[in-house]
Amino acid sequence: MQNFWQSRVNHYIALHARPLAYDETHQTFFGAKGVWHVHSHALCTAVMGDYKSFSNAYMPKVEGNPLANSINQMDPPRHRFLRKILSQSLTLARVEEMTPWIHTIAHQLLDAVNPHEGFDYVKDFAGPFPSVVINHLLGIGYENSQQVSSWVDTILAPPDGEDIQAIMMVKQQVMGQMMQFFQELITARKSAPANDLLSALLQQDDDGIKLTEEEVFGTAMALIMAGNSTTSGLMANSVQYLLSRPDLQEKIRQKNDLDNILDELLRYCCPIQSHYRKANMNVQLAGETIKKGDILKVWIGAANFDPAVFSDPEQFNTDRPNINKQISFGHGIHYCIGEALGRVEANTALHALFSRFPDLRLASEGPIVMNDDSLVLFPSSLPIVAGTR
Repeated sequence: MQNFWQSRVNHYIALHARPLAYDETHQTFFGAKGVWHVHSHALCTAVMGDYKSFSNAYMPKVEGNPLANSINQMDPPRHRFLRKILSQSLTLARVEEMTPWIHTIAHQLLDAVNPHEGFDYVKDFAGPFPSVVINHLLGIGYENSQQVSSWVDTILAPPDGEDIQAIMMVKQQVMGQMMQFFQELITARKSAPANDLLSALLQQDDDGIKLTEEEVFGTAMALIMAGNSTTSGLMANSVQYLLSRPDLQEKIRQKNDLDNILDELLRYCCPIQSHYRKANMNVQLAGETIKKGDILKVWIGAANFDPAVFSDPEQFNTDRPNINKQISFGHGIHYCIGEALGRVEANTALHALFSRFPDLRLASEGPIVMNDDSLVLFPSSLPIVAGTR
């Protein structure tokens, strides 16, 4: 495990020899070819902090791609309006109110595993846990949560196989099923609003202009995917690393220094490796001319190991004086709106796991298969065996 993370750390540190580099062969998942790779902490925060020069609306607006209409693909002023709605539903007070329920869900999932026979931490816990929470916020019932998560897993899965066209057709069919499910849910919420995030998205207006159904669905889908690829990825990466650190496991059991441990896990094991931006105009950056329309790939993973910001970045150190400089939740106007919720989920998950199962170990000595597509990084499976106290 440590060999994997150490090799990844060495790779990211080496990238800082070229803080900005153009790659004409890089193919993005949304069709564009050729990107500027942004590696340094200073340049990453500069790009993410300047929405006027670097737009978040980089995806083509095509039919059948609801994510292109989500909050993640918006710039102000529309982004400001939608973020305000979400912020009102994800306040710190709301998260604190939900915390006991979140604890209950975590322990219910752990109740269902057999620690002596072993279980897959990703499949049995890290995957379903944040999905149940975000689905609950949106107003998706527990009975439908597993189906929605299954759809998202299929959509997000990399097209691995010989018949790419057939795989993409399956993804389109699943997307259609998910859109139909949400259209029915949206229709129900329009006639009978509930105390959930989906109703809030439908009811609010911006100077009389309401969100379209496509924007509501796109944003709901983006939130669900964020739970699948970020919060679950953070949990899986953290456990993968912590299995070799019994000293940190004990601190987590005692709730000692939890916030600093989580911050350093976010820096060291960040599941989100990169974000894209599109240049709105010709811009000078680090002595290079970025042309209008150029795509930039902002490497969060590399920025978190910038030696100019973090001394001895290869070391896992919870006592860093600038530990909050990690940018795993982003930077600027697109800073993760669910940070407070994600932190509660991660802290709850780690404490519940290591408190109940103090003798965790990998179920086998074989290599762990990582879901690594340059945008996200986390194990696709993490079989572990545990004892009970």
